[in-house]
Amino acid sequence: MFPSQVSSQPSLLDSSQGLLSLRIRRSADPVPLPDRSGTEVWLDVEGREAGYGHAEGGWLHLHRVATFTFGPSGVEAVAGEDVPSEKIRDAHRRTVLPLALQALGQEVLHASAVAFETGAVAFCAESGTGKSTVAYSLARRGHAPCADDAVAIEPGRRGPELIPLPFALRLRAASAAYYGEEAGSAEGQHPVARLPLAAICVLQRLGNGTGICRLNRAEAFPALLAHAYSFGLNDARRRRRMMQHYLSLASEVPVFRVDLPSGLSSLAGTLDEIEAAVA
Repeated sequence: MFPSQVSSQPSLLDSSQGLLSLRIRRSADPVPLPDRSGTEVWLDVEGREAGYGHAEGGWLHLHRVATFTFGPSGVEAVAGEDVPSEKIRDAHRRTVLPLALQALGQEVLHASAVAFETGAVAFCAESGTGKSTVAYSLARRGHAPCADDAVAIEPGRRGPELIPLPFALRLRAASAAYYGEEAGSAEGQHPVARLPLAAICVLQRLGNGTGICRLNRAEAFPALLAHAYSFGLNDARRRRRMMQHYLSLASEVPVFRVDLPSGLSSLAGTLDEIEAAVA
């Protein structure tokens, strides 16, 4: 769990630095697919199967990308000759690393994050809602980005902490066009240290732009769980431990629901409210 009295300890990532290392091995196309028995399946935002994997077996397959195996010695991707290396590296950073950490016992939220004076503030949302746009917009106000797509969380001396992972802050076309050429992907960024987790904002886009409100524990728990990475949950003990972790997280960290306006030109007011709420 995430009890505030727990002393700081080495993170799971500290003891599994090999997960940050990616080796790419090319194979004849098509690459043979792994056995699907006992696997967990992931769907994309349109409900189509995006991949599947086996947590205990230490592997996952992403359609049209590669088959990845992971363990303490590193991550290896087996891919066809026609798959661009950058596509494989992006999948490793955005999908494989968070899922591997989750399989090994880390809790990881599908979120972006920026640094405030009080610590990191994470922004959870369904894909396409605008979490990267909110993070980028706050970065333009002086809040350094510290995660995109995956926020890994561990206990710390004063409460839950964000664990640094490599990331690339990537904007969708409409947001990049709004902000101009300077809004390119921030490749290879890596926060230098843990940060206390100051707040979590669950973003939604209802269209009425009603602003921001703080959730109580009973509301925060399912809201956070909806944005949790899940891999390895065929194990009942792992499922129980995950539930305990998120119950503690909902108790210890302020969680806000934020209704985003429909247009980027109206986003400034919402950013003001976020800054005021988490300052």
